[in-house]
Amino acid sequence: MAAWSQSANENTNHSKANKHFRVIIADWMIVHETGISGLNKNIPVLMQFDLLSDRQLISICKSADPIDKDREKLKS
Repeated sequence: MAAWSQSANENTNHSKANKHFRVIIADWMIVHETGISGLNKNIPVLMQFDLLSDRQLISICKSADPIDKDREKLKS
């Protein structure tokens, strides 16, 4: 999967976006590590991406979506 690999050219918009998304996922996984079934703290979290449930993946995407954040503010 291209989003996980290091690009030969780290200066393209796509490689910058991929890196940004990897950071979002890794940070989320670290914060929520107790809720990820089977997570091994001795292995980098991104290598355990497949342990995430559909609900967790949706949560990660929503946390990164500024439009969804605005929508949540309107609900409160």
